Parts: sequence; C-alpha cells; structure tokens
Amino acid sequence: MKKVFYLLLIFICIAGICLFTACNESDGKTKNVSQSELDKLQEELDKLREQLDDNNEKDKGNDTPVSNNNTSMSVGDIIKFGDFEWRVLDVENDKALLISEGFPRNEILSVGFTSADDEIITWELSRVRQELNSRFYDVFSDSDKKRIADTTVITPDNPWFGTWGGNTTTDKFFLLSIEEVVQYFGDSGQLQSGQSSTVAGAGFIGAEGDGISDQYNNERVAYSELTGSARGWWLRSTGRQVNHSIASVNADGSINISGSGAAHNSHSVRPAFWLILD
Repeated sequence: MKKVFYLLLIFICIAGICLFTACNESDGKTKNVSQSELDKLQEELDKLREQLDDNNEKDKGNDTPVSNNNTSMSVGDIIKFGDFEWRVLDVENDKALLISEGFPRNEILSVGFTSADDEIITWELSRVRQELNSRFYDVFSDSDKKRIADTTVITPDNPWFGTWGGNTTTDKFFLLSIEEVVQYFGDSGQLQSGQSSTVAGAGFIGAEGDGISDQYNNERVAYSELTGSARGWWLRSTGRQVNHSIASVNADGSINISGSGAAHNSHSVRPAFWLILD
C-alpha cells in the first residue's frame, strides 16, 4: 500500500512539472498542452489507480474481521475483535462464544488469580474478574462494547472434590470452568468417570495434582503472543481447597482439577465472552 502511495505521489509531481514546463510563458504567450500529452498522462494515472485498487483488494483478503452474522461464523474460526485474536467456541442464535486464541499482550492481565478475601477464593471475589470487567473491558471502543453481552456466569462446585464454586455473577468477560473447557476443547470421558491422572501442579518445582491428561491436551495448549512459548492458564473453578487453589490448564494442555495456588502468578489469562452478532 505504501509503495503505491509513493508511486502515485511521484507521478503527480512529474505531471506537475510537465504541465508547468509546457505552460511556461514564451514571447508573452502561454503554450497549450497537447491533447496527446494529456491522454498519455491520463493513461498513466489510470494504471496507477488500477494498481492501487488491486492492492486494496489484497489487503482486504488479509484481514480477519468479525463476521456480521452467525451463518458465516463457525466453531473453530479465528477472528479479529478489538486488538486481539479470538477462537470461536460456540454459536447460538445471535451470539458467539469467543476465547482469546493465545494470551493477549496486555499488562492488565498480568495478574495472579488472587482474591479479596483470604478465607475464600472464588471467581466472584477474584482480582482477575475485577480486572477483566473494568480495565480490560475499557480497552475496547464504544462500538465494540455494545457487542459484548452481559453473561450470567454460574460456577459449579468442583466436580471431583465438591469444593464450593461461589456465587453466580453477571459479567462481560469471564474464564472457562472445568466443565466448559472439557465441553469445548474435547471430552475423553475422564471428567465424568473420575479417573484421575497425575498432572503438573504449580507453586513450586515438582508439584503434582489430580487432573485430566488425555488425547485433547494439544487442543488446550495456548501460547504467549509476546514470547511464543506455551504457558498454563487459569480456569474459574475452585480447586481442592476453597481458600487456596483454583483449577487451571497446564502448559502441556492437561487440566489440573485439584488446582494451583491462587496467590502464585504462575498462569496466564484467556478471557472469554459472548459476542452479539449483527
């Protein structure tokens, strides 16, 4: 695009010089530019315009805009919304469930899960919920904000340990639950059967936890936009202990259902939300 702009600018300058030269005064009279010269200049200008149109079409083909209707948006699509890339997890009527494709390059999300209450750590009371629905939400334009739906977020109790999931909330952005990450990224039946795998924990070297490690691990792996490396990401479900741990997806894609220490800034954040389709 820039190349065409510069070519057009150069052409205009050359054309101006030619016209100035042709129209300079000689013996008190002004020389007229011949029709053939004007036709030649017009021909060159038309060529540049045609090249500019071709480049515009190519640029459009490289964009990943948000679809305007649910017929053109499918599960698995990667779209651009705001300044971030999102993966389509579900499409229902006039809305689509999106999750960030990787970890958005945004310092607002560089936080631990942590809670305002040291005795109870739930999604409702978490710092990451506050940040997502205030400062991160404010990153979006007014027109984009109108397309981010209010969502009633229910967090079930931990399916293996029965730990209380916390109160129902209403949010613009949220994190997936254990049940949702299994639903949308692949279900091997391990969650329902309760067949536990030993998975990596967090908080100290060599930590281990109870969780799910199956053929869908690779589907759940997410990468940093900044470093390109894989990293674990928080879920909103509580872990084994309501005052300490939060469930998560590890860097290798396994699900840590017993949870990681919420006070540790050991995982990243993959925001999710329901997009209102035009």
